[in-house]
Amino acid sequence: MLTVDKKVPWGRPAEDVIARRRQRKAITMHRQRLKDTAPGVDRQVPDSSSMNHLKHRAKKRQMADDRLQVIANENRKLMEKMAAIMRKKGPGAAGSKSRSPNKPKEKGEAIYNATPLHEVTRRKEQKRIQAENRSILARIRNGKNTKSFYDHKDMGRHEKERIKYIKNISKSYQREMRVKKAAARKKMMMSSAAPAGEALLC
Repeated sequence: MLTVDKKVPWGRPAEDVIARRRQRKAITMHRQRLKDTAPGVDRQVPDSSSMNHLKHRAKKRQMADDRLQVIANENRKLMEKMAAIMRKKGPGAAGSKSRSPNKPKEKGEAIYNATPLHEVTRRKEQKRIQAENRSILARIRNGKNTKSFYDHKDMGRHEKERIKYIKNISKSYQREMRVKKAAARKKMMMSSAAPAGEALLC
């Protein structure tokens, strides 16, 4: 007869039939749980993949076609402008004729002006700055006796007043002033008491 382990109620696991049966059942249940475990992430094909408007994406293709068409039009305009520039004769070339201002310009030539747009803006800004400088210079020349807004004497006086105000609200300064006043009173009392003592001695 096998000895029974008193520490375990059902005996030793390797020698007890019930313990081995429980172990096999636990292993079976564990394997079944592993088989039944569902993935946390859905890896199936989404339902939206079967939708035709998502497969073809007609709007995206239309936008791409429109963009290509715009680029093609810009390239065509650029080529026309370059061709117009190359066909245009310079003012110093032989056989060139001065064109009247009322004569219509060639295709692609209308945007080319003698003066760029930013040049006009730059000239206006420069004129405005020059006018301001002239007005400032005139005020300086005409106002010889004009007093400056900043005066070092006034600034020094304001600084002294500021220090005075700071000292007045400072507790240490007030304590120092009380000590000085007490010392002055004591000195005055001593000086006034000295003549009286001399009179008594006489």
